[in-house]
Amino acid sequence: MRNLIGSITWAWIVGFALLFGTTIGAAVSVKAIAIAEAKIALVNADFVGGFMTMLFKGIICNFLVNFAIYQAIKSKDNLMAKVVNIWFPIMAFVAVGSEHVIANMFFLPI
Repeated sequence: MRNLIGSITWAWIVGFALLFGTTIGAAVSVKAIAIAEAKIALVNADFVGGFMTMLFKGIICNFLVNFAIYQAIKSKDNLMAKVVNIWFPIMAFVAVGSEHVIANMFFLPI
């Protein structure tokens, strides 16, 4: 619940800054809206496969994110090992197209 509130608050702050900011804000707003609409269209297309498809995509994503955290904890004090051990599983879930609710809550309200 706190993630949702934080995401909506952050989206409001960014939206307010883009609305009353510089002229660059208009281009950024258009791009952010295009990305959000593309993500919504992708989710709608995926949902045609059914609830179970979305559920298994979420399970795969959860496994990969937890695996990244586990690897980072096991890396002890080596910063480069932590970065690499986090990067590969996260990029794997992005490449596979899994669903991550927290990431979606951040970007879709923008």
